[in-house]
Amino acid sequence: MDIRIIKTKQQYRRYLEEVDRLVALDPDPRTAEGARLELLAKLVEDYEKEHFKFDKPDPVEAILFRMEQQGCIRDLVAQAAAHAGHDPRAAREARHSE
Repeated sequence: MDIRIIKTKQQYRRYLEEVDRLVALDPDPRTAEGARLELLAKLVEDYEKEHFKFDKPDPVEAILFRMEQQGCIRDLVAQAAAHAGHDPRAAREARHSE
């Protein structure tokens, strides 16, 4: 395989397969296979950075999403309500009865 800058999806897939094959061999970085793996991995990384761009999430939104996934938001609301002397279940029932 003649190694060149990746310009097509087909070329990207071939290089990615070769990276997977070489990674499984775990070559010494000082060998020809190790150098080949390093070069192919760099070319794959560069292609992915160019073609698979993702917007970074808003940091606050990311934290709130993670907290919600772990149930922390619900727990914080319940703790805040309890601290304020409110029963969250009673407040929820009152909203639903309106």
